[in-house]
Amino acid sequence: MFHWVMIIVLSTLSLSTIRANESVQTIDSPIGTGKKENNGDAGDADRINIGQPFGVEVGPNGSMFITEVENHRVLEYSPSTGKVSTVAGTGVKGLAGDGGLATEADLNEPYEVRFAENGDMYFVEMKNHLVRKVDAKTKTITTVAGTGVQGYSGDQGPATKAMLSNPHSIALDDHGNLYIADIGNHRIRRVELKTGLITSIAGSSKRTLPVDGQVAKGNPILGPRALYYQNNTLWIALREGHSIWKLELASGRLKHLAGTGSKGYSGDGAAPLSATFNGPKGIV
Repeated sequence: MFHWVMIIVLSTLSLSTIRANESVQTIDSPIGTGKKENNGDAGDADRINIGQPFGVEVGPNGSMFITEVENHRVLEYSPSTGKVSTVAGTGVKGLAGDGGLATEADLNEPYEVRFAENGDMYFVEMKNHLVRKVDAKTKTITTVAGTGVQGYSGDQGPATKAMLSNPHSIALDDHGNLYIADIGNHRIRRVELKTGLITSIAGSSKRTLPVDGQVAKGNPILGPRALYYQNNTLWIALREGHSIWKLELASGRLKHLAGTGSKGYSGDGAAPLSATFNGPKGIV
């Protein structure tokens, strides 16, 4: 029996994987051709062009879902068939299609994709300043947060009437909440999916680093770029703050984990808080 480990390596144009077992290691490029121009919405994975892949997530069905920033689509790659198909987006940049099939909707720079327990797919569109959902059963698309206009507004009200600014990352918890890294507003927003209400749980208008141990709500958090949820904790990469933090959701307090907050590259082998980073963009 083979025990495969798949490591996803992102480039600007294609995806590569490393598959390894006890005795053999091979490297191949099953998804993408190395070219970015849109040459179709379905087909063999090694014949479909991919324009700036960014977010990658394994879905409930075992397929790999990929956000294609430059071609404004979300793709599904099936390891069993080696085929790629489009699950959201027409390949045309725009904002259209809510209420219809996701494959007939126009998107604008989708960056990350996540799945709820019921199979619904959520993704964030940076340049449309919103988060959208594809229903697992009907395959229809709707907006769950954002108006499509860049700005900051709407806390304590319906998420679909709230304005976001260049959101990059999203996360889902175990309690029916969606978290949004609203990087342009230096805030983390939470949407209660059952009620559709949005609130800011971290950040303020001040563009300064957080304070270790401080309550996150109403206090600065500088450029939240990436989110990861696990065990009632939200892990956060600050791109402009060049550091990694976690937010304990029960207490609402921030904990500084790594990075001095200064831009640079140093600290390998030393204490994490003494290391310097250069705009961390992801966290898993």
